[in-house]
Amino acid sequence: FRDMWLKMQNNVILALYDLGCQANSANDQVYFTGHSLGAGVAIIGMFELQDLGFRVQESFVFEPPLPGNRAFAETFAKHFGRSVAVWRMTHAKDPIIHTPRRYLGWSTIGNEVFYDTGAKLGEYVICDELWDRKCSYKYPWLVTDLHMGDHCTTPLLPSGNICARGGRPAVCPTTR
Repeated sequence: FRDMWLKMQNNVILALYDLGCQANSANDQVYFTGHSLGAGVAIIGMFELQDLGFRVQESFVFEPPLPGNRAFAETFAKHFGRSVAVWRMTHAKDPIIHTPRRYLGWSTIGNEVFYDTGAKLGEYVICDELWDRKCSYKYPWLVTDLHMGDHCTTPLLPSGNICARGGRPAVCPTTR
């Protein structure tokens, strides 16, 4: 994930400058989001931009893979100086959030907002601890490997599918 971030970091910083956002300035606040691989890269980007003088705000990532090892998870938790740096939004038996495997030394990060199978909008559990068995880690990875469809399913969108049409609703809301 870090290699991917490093390949795009300069372009991201240039785009932020084009928007008037500059490190160590009055306009240095940034937010991150992403889904799946994009969420894993966003987590690394949060860490890197914070080091470069941007003030990374509380952010949301959707169904991220495991972004680093336990040392990274502990450093990430301390790096932002607040109780919640990022919310990991997870759903049911999504296998991606168990990838790469924990037994290989990979770790999750942050606080989790978990929507179980069949949950509706607002029916979630918040877990503050890594590997909390009240949330997505109540399902062993051998079970989750059979549920790839849960990776794109979400009660957070009207379509129910974060992978469809870039995750956007099928119809744009009216602003009149």
